[in-house]
Amino acid sequence: MKLLLSLLVSLLLFQCKQVAEKDQVAQTAPLKENQTALPDSTCTCDTLKAKLNFHSDLTFSNNGRPFDTLVLAPWKNNPDSKKITSLTLIDFDTIPQAMKVFDQVDKVFLQAINHKNVQGLEHLPNLKYLVAEEERFQWDSTTTWIQNLEVIIANKTSIAGLNSFRRIPNLKQILLSFSGFEEFPQDIGFLECLSFVDIGAHTFGSIDLSKINFSQSNCIQEIAFHSWHKNITGLPIGWENIPNVNINHQILL
Repeated sequence: MKLLLSLLVSLLLFQCKQVAEKDQVAQTAPLKENQTALPDSTCTCDTLKAKLNFHSDLTFSNNGRPFDTLVLAPWKNNPDSKKITSLTLIDFDTIPQAMKVFDQVDKVFLQAINHKNVQGLEHLPNLKYLVAEEERFQWDSTTTWIQNLEVIIANKTSIAGLNSFRRIPNLKQILLSFSGFEEFPQDIGFLECLSFVDIGAHTFGSIDLSKINFSQSNCIQEIAFHSWHKNITGLPIGWENIPNVNINHQILL
């Protein structure tokens, strides 16, 4: 009897040691390629949904021609450039490096005419609030500026190349209309700060909501998914615990 009890105790201690070792490995294991660590600190949850109207401090238009960076010359070494926190950029497929003069900008409204892939947003390192109208984005493994985004608002815009929402760890709101991801990452529920998700008239790609889990989303205030095109299916896990839910598509099960 004593021998059996001793064996049971030894087995229990061995199992506890294995669990502890696994936890230690999980905590110290390096991130996989293209994976971004979620913030350690507790985030501040948004309680108000972002407004779609957008007023900016300055507007620049490319008008389908190469941008003349000389128009930015008056802002160079000008202390007033620090007061500029928002920009409207019309028909820019490439945002010039000279835009770095506005290093305090945290909001950008992009309006497209040529529908080309937007490049150069890394020149605005404090960008947190992105509004896009009829744009095209290709976010590959080298697209690091998106990790600071907190709000994405887009209309008639497609986003390709995003394989995980963990690459946008600070995202609080994503509001899309007639827009979408070519492949919608299923890990959106892991975003600690996410408060509002509104996918209206979903276009580009498909979303299987049954593979999305919001049950651990402490900040979430509202989710809305709408489509006329049978490109959204199912219901997300944890939807019944979210204060405001609006799911309207043709394949609920």
